[in-house]
Amino acid sequence: MIPSTSLRSHPFSFPIHSSSPKKNAASYTSNSNDMRQSSSVHIPFADILPKKEILYFLSASDFKKFSLINRHCQTSMQAYLSQPAHYLKENKKYFKNSLVEILHFISNKSATSQKILFLLKRLFMVFHTNLDFSESFLDKKLTNREMYFIAHALKERGNKCAILNLSHTLIEDAVFNVLIRNTPNLKEITLQRCPNISAQNLSNLLIHCSKLENLDLRGMDISRMMIRTIAQHGRYLKDLCLNHVNFKADISAFTDVEVKALVKGCPNLEKLDISGAVDVTDKGLMEVAKHSKQLKVFTFSRAKKITYIGIKSLAENCSKIKGIFLKDSQVKDYHTEALKRIYPHIMFLCHKDGIIDFVRSYTRSV
Repeated sequence: MIPSTSLRSHPFSFPIHSSSPKKNAASYTSNSNDMRQSSSVHIPFADILPKKEILYFLSASDFKKFSLINRHCQTSMQAYLSQPAHYLKENKKYFKNSLVEILHFISNKSATSQKILFLLKRLFMVFHTNLDFSESFLDKKLTNREMYFIAHALKERGNKCAILNLSHTLIEDAVFNVLIRNTPNLKEITLQRCPNISAQNLSNLLIHCSKLENLDLRGMDISRMMIRTIAQHGRYLKDLCLNHVNFKADISAFTDVEVKALVKGCPNLEKLDISGAVDVTDKGLMEVAKHSKQLKVFTFSRAKKITYIGIKSLAENCSKIKGIFLKDSQVKDYHTEALKRIYPHIMFLCHKDGIIDFVRSYTRSV
C-alpha cells in the first residue's frame, strides 16, 4: 500500500481521513458509508476496492505499473476515475493512458461489457469536448468492436462533444450511426482514411449533426454519390477537406460538375481543399469564385489543368480570400508575381516544395 504521507502531498492523491491510516483494508470496506459522509474522503467506490490492499493512482501513467496486479486492475481504475473533476486536468496524456488501458480490457476480454461501459462512461464524464481516437494519437488502429463500446459509452455525455477525430479507425456503418446519434452537437469531425463509411452514413452525419462546420475526408474512398450527399446536406459547412480522396469506383468522378454542386450546396465555405482532383479545370474554379463568397483559403495540389485565368477569377470575385495555394499547376511564377502586385492582401503559393505542410499550418491560423 502506498504511504499516506506521499499521497497527501501529490496533486492527484485521494485525501484520507486523519483517523483512518492505521485501519486495515477490511475496515475501509466495512465503514464505506462513513467514509462517503466524511468531507475528506473522495472515493465513492471504497466498498468495491480489494480487501487486501487499496490502490491509489497518482496519475494515469500509473495504470501500467499496477496492471501487473491483474485481478485488481478494474476496481483500481474505477477508483481512479471516481476522483472529483478538479483532480483531473483536461490533458490529452491522461485521456490517452486511461483509454488505452480500458481498450486493453476489450482486446483481451478480461472484463465484462458492463464493466467496460462503466469505465468508459466515467472517463467521458471528465473528457468529452474534444475526443481523439485516431491512430496517430493512440498508436493503434481502433477496431469496430472497440468503437462499439466507445459509441455506446458516449450516450450520456456525447452531446457535449464538439470535436471528434476518427482517423484510420475501422468503424463500420452500424456503429458509426450510433456514434453520431450520441454526438449531435459536433462542430468538427475528421474521417481521414476511414474505409468503411458509406455515402448513406455521410448523409446521416450531416443530417443528425446540424451544427457541423468542419468536415475532413482526407484520403477516404469516396464516390460521386458522396460528393452529391455533401452538396445536398452541407449548407452549414465552413471547412471542407477533400485532399487526395480516392475514387476507386470512378476515377473521373471529381470534375467541374461536382465542384459546382459542392460550392452551390455549401455557400458558407471559408476553407476548401480539393487537392488531387486532376480533372478540375479553370471552369470549376470560376464556379468556386461565383458561389463561395465567404471563401478565405483555397488549396489545390495536382492542379494540372489550372491556369492563370482560374486563379485570377478567385482573386477577383472572392472578396474575403486570404490565401490561394496551388501545386503542379500551369500557373507560372511571373503570373503569381503579377497577381501579388494586383492583390497584395492575398498570399499566393505555387510550385513550391513543402507547400502542403505550410498550407496546413497557415489554414489553422486563419
